[in-house]
Amino acid sequence: MFRGLLFNQRCLVPSSGFYEWTHDEAHIRCHCRQPGEPITWMAGLYDRGEENPRFAILTTAANFSIAPIHDRMPLVIPTKDGLNWLNDSMEAVSLLGREPAALSVRVV
Repeated sequence: MFRGLLFNQRCLVPSSGFYEWTHDEAHIRCHCRQPGEPITWMAGLYDRGEENPRFAILTTAANFSIAPIHDRMPLVIPTKDGLNWLNDSMEAVSLLGREPAALSVRVV
C-alpha cells in the first residue's frame, strides 16, 4: 500500500512539534521539536482517496534524544532536506534510512 505512495505521493506535515509521554508511572508529557526551527517538518504520504483525501505521518526508531521517552518517533525531515523529500525519490529513500537529528525535548 505504501510503496507506490512513497515514490509518487510524499508530503511534509508542518507542526510546532509533537508530544510524547514517558512510559513510567509518572506519564510525564514532553514536547519535542526541531531546535532553532519555527516549524518541525514530519515526513508523510498522502492519498486523495475515492471520497476523502488522507495522509499518514511516517515513524521511525527513536533517536538518542527521544529514546528515553519512547521507542518510536515521527520521521522528522530537516528544513534543508524538505525539497529533496518532496521532489527526489532516491533522496527520499535515503532520508528514510538516515538517523533523525537530535530534537529539543521539554517537559510540559
